Amino acid sequence: NAVQVYDFGSDSLGPYLVMEYVDGQSLSDLLKTNEKIAPAEAVELISQICDALSVAHNRGIVHRDIKPANILLTAEGVPKLTDFGLARLEESHQDDGLTRDGAILGTPYYMAPEQAIDAKRVDAKSDQWSIAATFYSILAGQSPRNMRMARIPEAFHDVVTVATEDDPD
Repeated sequence: NAVQVYDFGSDSLGPYLVMEYVDGQSLSDLLKTNEKIAPAEAVELISQICDALSVAHNRGIVHRDIKPANILLTAEGVPKLTDFGLARLEESHQDDGLTRDGAILGTPYYMAPEQAIDAKRVDAKSDQWSIAATFYSILAGQSPRNMRMARIPEAFHDVVTVATEDDPD
C-alpha cells in the first residue's frame, strides 16, 4: 500500500524520485466530493495505510507528511501512501544531513506538535500522530484543524485522542 519507488537521485535541479503512476484520485479529492466516508470503510482504508507505514518504519523511514493529499486511491479503491519527498531515515539508522536543526517540514494541520518545533527530531510516533489526524479527517469529513470528537463516531474517540496527544510518549 505504498507507491513503488523505482529510482532516486539528484541532478542539477536537486533530488528526485521516480515513482509508480497511480491511476485514480487522492483521498483529499475524494473527501471533497463525499462529506464523510463510512466508518467501516475508513477503518479498512487507514489500516492499509498503517500497513505501508509499518513497513517504512521497520526500515527506519519516517514519512513526515502524511495527509489525505498524500494517499492515492487506485481506480479499484486501493489506498497507496505516496510523496516520500520529505521522508528521512531515523537517527538510529543514519542522519540524512539534509534537514537543518529547527527546520519545520510538513503540513500544519496534519503535523505532530514535535514536528512543528523541529522536523529533524521526529520519529515513527510523529507519523502515528499524522495518521490519526488523517483518520479524523476521513471520519469527520473535515480538516483536523479544530478537532472535535463529537464529529466522529464515539467508538473512535479514544484512539484518535490518544494518538494525537501533544506528548509523543
